[in-house]
Amino acid sequence: MPELTATPINDHFPFIIAIIIVISYVLLLGIALNSYGLDGIERLSAIYSGFVAAVLGYYFGQKPVQTLTNKVEEETTLKNKIREELMSNVEEFKNTQEELIIKQKEEIETYVQNEKTIQELREEIKRLKTKKKNEQ
Repeated sequence: MPELTATPINDHFPFIIAIIIVISYVLLLGIALNSYGLDGIERLSAIYSGFVAAVLGYYFGQKPVQTLTNKVEEETTLKNKIREELMSNVEEFKNTQEELIIKQKEEIETYVQNEKTIQELREEIKRLKTKKKNEQ
């Protein structure tokens, strides 16, 4: 079940203002119609329609901008998270690469040492064969 959270009154303030203005406008139109007829409605709407339209435009225009702002923030957070993960992976790759290079150097040194030992043994065998041949 989704968790219900209380939202502060500030989040609903533009909506409350818009509702008050629209209801007041409708009431004024009703009073003008009752008192002055259609002529009164025309005069009143000429005066207040722009104001009411501006308020409604602000209210309904603000929501998409806020939604877009939230999406941009989410995308920025995701981008930063991916960047951190990528940097971590690059660092891990560098460390692994360095470990492999060290291991290869050690294996090469061991190989070179073994080759030296083999060469020394061959020379010793050759020397011993020559010595044995000379003794015969």
